Amino acid sequence: MNRQISPNPDHVLDLTLPDRELHFALLEQVCAHQNLQLTRLSKGYLAALANTSLTRYVWGRDFGLNPASSAAILNDKYATYETLTYHHIPAVECQIIYPEGDPNPWAVGCNSLAFAAQYFRAHRGHIVLKPNYGSQGIGVHQVASLPELARAYREVFARSYSASLCPFYNIQHEYRVVILDGAVRLAYMKTAHGDWHFNLHHGALASPIPPADYPAITRLARQAFRALDLRFCSVDIIKTTDHQLLVMELNNGVTLTGYLKQHPEELDRILSIYADAVAAIFARPVTDQDHA
Repeated sequence: MNRQISPNPDHVLDLTLPDRELHFALLEQVCAHQNLQLTRLSKGYLAALANTSLTRYVWGRDFGLNPASSAAILNDKYATYETLTYHHIPAVECQIIYPEGDPNPWAVGCNSLAFAAQYFRAHRGHIVLKPNYGSQGIGVHQVASLPELARAYREVFARSYSASLCPFYNIQHEYRVVILDGAVRLAYMKTAHGDWHFNLHHGALASPIPPADYPAITRLARQAFRALDLRFCSVDIIKTTDHQLLVMELNNGVTLTGYLKQHPEELDRILSIYADAVAAIFARPVTDQDHA
């Protein structure tokens, strides 16, 4: 269902707000329209949404619609790759790596800079090293020399418990597809601007997907969505210079603020996605019935 919301004339959205604040401003408009009270908790990162009988929560960008196990997979880049591969869905290759000397049994054999260097050489001396958990391109390093690899390894593990090694792909474009309960609600192309990053927060530009490419991209996104047993997510797909389409990641937390800032004419569409996601939260069965 696409819920049409007219922006509140008494509460004009300020698109210059930081992304987190703009995200919650969108939620506030939706809650006002649906007669819900929104209270921000936990230093403003948690939103409690309440009607007269029920309270639901939005944790940052996570609307709480996906199963907990699926959400955990999406928050782990290596687990996401393994799951997609299990379902024979083409995906960006990913190899997990742990800090130097990690003694845990699952880390044996992939817990050293030497292992990272071996992977680097096996992939023609050009890879990407990034935190296994993370978003918005934070902590992502493109590595083209062994000294760069050593520096990136130290920097990533100064903040992260595990990381992912990936081959460097020559990318034409990156695409994002937002899906809610099986319906594609937004799909756009991202073009790098100024450097190799395709993240809107790094200056990438969002534009419509060419009609000839749209069916294949949204079909692949839906395959990944179904494989992970999801209700609400965004799927990031790359197109390489040799025309491969590969799923890069799926995002459990959905953020549309970067797109909205570039395309303010899409406000009604963005509000309708938020509105349907909030309505879906409240449509979930209540499992803690009081039988007293």
